Amino acid sequence: MKIKLIFDYCFKMIGGEDNHDIYWYLYECPKTITRKSFFESATWAIWVAGMARKSAKKFLNRAKEAGFSWSYDEIASQSKQSWNKFLRKLHNPLRPRAEGKWNAVRKIAKKQLHR
Repeated sequence: MKIKLIFDYCFKMIGGEDNHDIYWYLYECPKTITRKSFFESATWAIWVAGMARKSAKKFLNRAKEAGFSWSYDEIASQSKQSWNKFLRKLHNPLRPRAEGKWNAVRKIAKKQLHR
C-alpha cells in the first residue's frame, strides 16, 4: 500500500498526464517496435543528447529541409558522396560532434537495412 502512495505522489509531482512525456508514453507511443519507429527514436535520442528538446526539434526540422528523410532505408542507400553533401549543406563548418552524431545515425540506418 505504501508503494501506491509513493507512486501517486511522484506521478502528481511530475505533472501526471499533463506531463507531455507521460501522456506520450501512455497514449501515443507505439505499442509495437518496428524498424522505422526504432530508427526514428534512436535518431531523436542521438540528437537530443546535450541539446534542449526544443532546439533538437528545430534542428531536426532544418535537417529534414536539407534532405534528411527520416527513412532508414533511404539513408542507408545513400552514397558516401550524397551523405557528405547533405552534411555540408546542413553544417558549415561540420564539427566533429555533429559528424559523430550523424555517423551514428547512418550506422543505425545501415544496420536496420541489413536485418
